[in-house]
Amino acid sequence: MHYNPLVKFMPEMIPGFAAKQVRYLVAQQYYRGKLPDSEKLPLLLTDYPTLDQARRHLNSISGDKWAAIIDMQHPKHLAKLQEMCQPYSEYGLYAAFTDKGIDKELKNNKRLINAAKTYIDNETNWRPASNTTVKATLELRFGELFVTFKHGQRKREERLTVLETTRPCATTFPLPATYESYRIIFQDSPLIRR
Repeated sequence: MHYNPLVKFMPEMIPGFAAKQVRYLVAQQYYRGKLPDSEKLPLLLTDYPTLDQARRHLNSISGDKWAAIIDMQHPKHLAKLQEMCQPYSEYGLYAAFTDKGIDKELKNNKRLINAAKTYIDNETNWRPASNTTVKATLELRFGELFVTFKHGQRKREERLTVLETTRPCATTFPLPATYESYRIIFQDSPLIRR
């Protein structure tokens, strides 16, 4: 199972979006939201105040057959959204934000930290000393989670899926011995909202 920091989309969120003048949602398939014992199709709904922003997102995921723009001021769109939120719906909906501190959650995720260290050791020319810290930020971009690593003046961005498939320390495989070298600290991202 893949790491998923995003919250379930609830019908109670709809008035909150309206109050914040958010009119559009971009729907897309979200494999991180797939629950092992559920047949529901997981969809991520990312909110935008303008149609141009929503279109830019939609254009970036043109290969997704579930990609669509939902206009919450359009009665048919709103009715469909409310139907999709019902417990009997065939969809599992997620919002593009989290309700918990990602930094605290990830600080205790040894698999992800070890995967990050393996990635840094194998895929970069960085050689952090044992008393240094590499900062990491998790960000959501057009429905895809990215990790940005910073070490001194150096910066490296990578899809979270790459870390999850890094061997031998992937987040989806058995945990190897914990590294006792440099530290990785995950920080909250400004792009994953609460």
